Amino acid sequence: MKDKEVKIPVAFSALDPYLESNIITNTEKEIRGQKFIEFGDRNQYPNYIWDLYSNVSTLQSIINGTKDYVKGDKITSNNAMLTDRQAEELVDSLALDLLIYGGTYISVLRNRMGDVAVLDPLDFRNCRSDKKNEQFFYSADFSNKKSYGRCKVNVYPKFDKDKRDVASSIFFYKNIKHQTYPVPCWSSAVIAAEIQKNINQYHLNNLYNGFAPNTVVSFNNGIPSDEVREEIERQFNEKYSGYENAGRIILNWAVDKEHGVTIQKIESNDHATRYNELKERSEDELFVAFRATPNLFGLPTKTTGFNSQEYADAFKLYQKTVIQPLQSTICNIVDDITGTPQSIAIEPFKIDFESLNNNDAQTIE
Repeated sequence: MKDKEVKIPVAFSALDPYLESNIITNTEKEIRGQKFIEFGDRNQYPNYIWDLYSNVSTLQSIINGTKDYVKGDKITSNNAMLTDRQAEELVDSLALDLLIYGGTYISVLRNRMGDVAVLDPLDFRNCRSDKKNEQFFYSADFSNKKSYGRCKVNVYPKFDKDKRDVASSIFFYKNIKHQTYPVPCWSSAVIAAEIQKNINQYHLNNLYNGFAPNTVVSFNNGIPSDEVREEIERQFNEKYSGYENAGRIILNWAVDKEHGVTIQKIESNDHATRYNELKERSEDELFVAFRATPNLFGLPTKTTGFNSQEYADAFKLYQKTVIQPLQSTICNIVDDITGTPQSIAIEPFKIDFESLNNNDAQTIE
């Protein structure tokens, strides 16, 4: 007769466990009884995109650098309603919106004569549209999917150049026609940006919670109640977790050796190397999404450092394929609103390529 199998209870406990999917897709959802179309899960896609731009250094560098190229060397206004300074600020704002979101909302105000008097770019995160882009909704908080009717939402009609009696309206531009909202030009690299953000968070957590990620602490004197375990976790976290506690000595009191605390180190398996490789791969995806190269933004390439000839060639291509189309889009937007051709002029960003070519032998590493 076989010995009766003895089942031994085992309990595992992680310090401050946290697992959540943060990726929000650009889905569009029509809610019954709600006049605007929701943009992303919980209506949060614009906020999610802005968060990536704000927290991913590579993405921010590409967008800000491209925006500066779009602004060129000089911006002048050929319309009486805009000063050169106002035209420059307008181009700066529109370029940023187009690069981050792929679209922009502009509040258009007319004077008593019915002429366009003020162009005021709106925070993209605070705007939503109906399905056909005929009516627009502005709110300081769209975080709750039932926000319409629960918080203040201002409603504006679509800008129409022929309706001079409409004092306030919104001009909306999107880079794609067959859906309600635009698509960021880097939408294919959103996951890459998320990887970049989480790698930084991983290293930060390693710094603040240096004891937890790669160490198992086993208490060999039975499994206590949930309340006791929570208290032990709290005290252990308080005393030994965090970069400020690195190197501290742990004292253990036990009745005998069999009931002592076992501390076991988990092998890292070259995590640092693997994360660096993943970081490089995700950076490459971001540059590909923008059709850009690192040296356009002052970053050395992996093989040749910062090479003036490579920069010159890359800039000419980037100017033709990305910068000029954005400049043309912005100028057309302003012309459509003001009704005046060539309302603003953008002097292209110029580089003395001949001088760069002559100095090509010198490479900045």
